[in-house]
Amino acid sequence: MNKLILLILIFLFVSACHHQEKVSRTKVDLKDTLSIALPGIIEKLDWNMSTDQSAAIIETSLMEGLTGIEISRSDVRVKPALAETWESSDGGLQYTFHLRDNIKWSDGKPLTAQNFVDSFLRLLASNAPWSESLFCIRGARTFHEGKLKNLDEVGVKAVDEKTIKFSLNEPVGYFLTLFSHHSTFPIRKDLIDLDKDGWSDPKKIVTLGAYSVLSYDSPNKLILKRNDHYALKRALIKSIDFHLGMKPSDEVDSFKSGDLDAVVDISPHDLKGFDDRDEILYSPLLDVTYLTFNIRQRPLDNPIFRRVIGMSVDRDELIHSLLSPVKSIGGMVPPGLVGYESNRGVRFDPDAAKTLLNHSHYSDISKYDPIYLRVDLSSEAQTAAENVQSQLKRALNIEIKLAMLDKDLPPNARTIYLTHWAASVPDPDNFLALFTAMSLNNPTGWKNKNYDEFVRQAATASSIESREKLYAKAQHILTETEMPAIPLYINTRFCLVSKRVRHFPMNALGFMPFRSVTLQ
Repeated sequence: MNKLILLILIFLFVSACHHQEKVSRTKVDLKDTLSIALPGIIEKLDWNMSTDQSAAIIETSLMEGLTGIEISRSDVRVKPALAETWESSDGGLQYTFHLRDNIKWSDGKPLTAQNFVDSFLRLLASNAPWSESLFCIRGARTFHEGKLKNLDEVGVKAVDEKTIKFSLNEPVGYFLTLFSHHSTFPIRKDLIDLDKDGWSDPKKIVTLGAYSVLSYDSPNKLILKRNDHYALKRALIKSIDFHLGMKPSDEVDSFKSGDLDAVVDISPHDLKGFDDRDEILYSPLLDVTYLTFNIRQRPLDNPIFRRVIGMSVDRDELIHSLLSPVKSIGGMVPPGLVGYESNRGVRFDPDAAKTLLNHSHYSDISKYDPIYLRVDLSSEAQTAAENVQSQLKRALNIEIKLAMLDKDLPPNARTIYLTHWAASVPDPDNFLALFTAMSLNNPTGWKNKNYDEFVRQAATASSIESREKLYAKAQHILTETEMPAIPLYINTRFCLVSKRVRHFPMNALGFMPFRSVTLQ
């Protein structure tokens, strides 16, 4: 089985909040119920398509994949889940999975191999960001592009009711980990076809995970009950009461009063002054925040100008502005993964950056239209964007305008993006394949054949040493010469967790399997 090294740290930290209305806890046995606040409401649950963390957390409790990931300190191992066994052949080009016996959906129908194949094909036919993770399967990309008429040419088949066979383009070391991600969980095509947008009504959802839906009163409240027929180890608590889209001040207030057992993804800004540091956990994630560019327009098309930007941003100052113990990073591979290098990327040197700018074709930046920094709506992202804006003004006298939504960008705007990417599986290919010419998630317009080849070879290399050398070459191009991306820091998840909660799941991938949680 594939074994990869992750750096997983769980620390205690100081923080704070305000005081407002309480959470309502009804319909469940409070002694055996975990009450959790998640950011944002859930419009629908669709594990093939979900991109927000709150939906993914809920779906991981409701569903299961072919494989799972077991994290123990710094080790990550692939383990059986709905697939009891598997084997590979033909030098890693063929994989065969065998499902467990007697697995049933919540409506009593048996799970079949075709339920998985239907899920993979639905994912590949979509524009979901996860779809390209399956392009290692023979014919998958061609099918995604609508150029494949015969489904028999796609390298995934239900051999019988309990057997799935894959044919790959090339061997990839992370293949087994793909099926722990929610986007590959099985579906019931007979039901999901009734709603083209997926499971928009959680009251009608059928599942086969550790929990099933008990009630869904509104987009703000969802209660799960334990599935006593779960195929794997039964969950230890009877129910989970999710509260969605609360204000941070209300979350902290309800936590202090004991109406919430946990608050997930709370910002350090909302924790300032919190008294009990033993109830605050944080964990670095495999999630990189970085700057990237629309290189179709001047001056962003020029690597020298992009280097000037990179040399003008002080990551230490940026991190200080976030009030968060995040880790700065100069390369796109996070710590703990093959290919991580602590000295990768350009260094902060505003004087050298200004000299470089003055001797370039872009010394008079004022003759160009304004440059926009596009950022998402989270408070942390906005704080980071404002700091980058301030630093570029101070170092280079460049005026940067902030845009929180795409509609705020004028037509053909010169755009720098402050964005992030979270790993779906613990492998560096997750991050470096983003910038290949064939990536569906590469908005930059940047292409480099040498980079693409280094990333391709690294994904298929059989030894760690070979992968490290190839990723070093790729990252040199990505973050030091061509520089379509400027990595800034590793994101961190903050949670408030009551002392009555034991074994609360915190890990670098961000998934949260609650089945091992106990309550005192």
